[in-house]
Amino acid sequence: MKKNKRAKVYGFGLLAVIYDLLFIGSFLIYLPVCFLRKKITIFSLLRKIGFFLPSCNKSIWIHAVSLGEVSLIEPIVNKMSENLKYSIVISTTTLTGNRVAYKKYGAVAKIIYFPLDISAVIKKFLRKINPKIFITAEGELWPNLISHIRRKKIPFLIINGRISERAFRRYRLIRPVMKKMLSGCSRIGVQNEQYRKRFIDLGAEPERVSVTGSLKFNSINPDEEKIQQFKQKYTVILKPNSRKLFIAASTHKPEEENILDFYKDLHSKKRPTLLIAPRHPERVTSIEKIALAKGFKPVRISEVNNFEDKKNNLFILDTVGQLSYFYNICDICFVGGSLSGSGGHNILEPLYFSKPVLFGPSMENFSDIAKKVIDNSAGIQVNSFQELKEKVKILLENEKERNKYSQAAKIVFEKADSLSQNLKMISKEFSFFDES
Repeated sequence: MKKNKRAKVYGFGLLAVIYDLLFIGSFLIYLPVCFLRKKITIFSLLRKIGFFLPSCNKSIWIHAVSLGEVSLIEPIVNKMSENLKYSIVISTTTLTGNRVAYKKYGAVAKIIYFPLDISAVIKKFLRKINPKIFITAEGELWPNLISHIRRKKIPFLIINGRISERAFRRYRLIRPVMKKMLSGCSRIGVQNEQYRKRFIDLGAEPERVSVTGSLKFNSINPDEEKIQQFKQKYTVILKPNSRKLFIAASTHKPEEENILDFYKDLHSKKRPTLLIAPRHPERVTSIEKIALAKGFKPVRISEVNNFEDKKNNLFILDTVGQLSYFYNICDICFVGGSLSGSGGHNILEPLYFSKPVLFGPSMENFSDIAKKVIDNSAGIQVNSFQELKEKVKILLENEKERNKYSQAAKIVFEKADSLSQNLKMISKEFSFFDES
């Protein structure tokens, strides 16, 4: 009996060593690319392997991969911070997500980088942070993290869970591995029934998976004072003489170039101000080069204080965490990642401000939200850049049409309240706040 037990432990240890070696090797190969693309810095790398970690007696560890998830968890963090029995620790993977997390939650939480999934690193993080529950937004899973959390009998929860069609096809190829990881999840809250079926098909226990809705409807909470400050500062610059403002948001290559092409074709007198907000801020310089090659003189938003040319009508958003405030003053917006085949991005923020929103066919990451928007005629889905150009022209020239979509946008938020469902699910595993 003891011999079999030792063999089992040895086998597991061997697999862990193999995984660690493969992970370290892959990471070292990819590391130069990360530095080149400015996705990592020396300081963030040191923090990812356990340097400068805060020490906690007891903590609630919430993981938000990037900017989108950082905003998503806001209602959960706000609720937790009402009764701080435990330290709140928020981890992010990306540099942008980390910066925004500091701004949003620095006063109530300890902000860290998510650890590299190496056994020794994970052990150090768990020892220093001492989490009593681990919550991840949308479902990023790492074998070592799950394994060590499960050994310590720490509840592992997924909130706002989703699995895109593309990811689902890939995960099915490694279903035994996915089943093993999902078995380590205490509870999984998903956005809709389709995602629930996908999690179960990959091996999650049905009784642990529940539909709790999308937190994205509850995560929009702009600062009203900041809204007014933005209006005063930027309306004069971006909308001189009542010029319209068109935002191309969360764009990917080649969306910017195609948008600039049809934007150039618009009659100069009817041409609105165009604000391009790339999904990845490190692409600002390359977008500037594209714009210059097409005869434009783009201005970075960070440089508008020195801006004097009132005839210029092309701007690039190079700051982080400000996009939603620009949505508030725009007339029309296009949300990218949807005509580049990237799966789309969040279309709810412009809808929150009752703005006509356009998006492409690739909305796998937000399929449930896109369906609600289309069903309520609150947005426009286009299938090509040519169709985008045609719809933008119609909206620019027709105030009645813009108002129609503005009114419909309000309906989308009326029945959306997934916060209470997610809080109930979390409290079944770990009661750290008073739900009343």
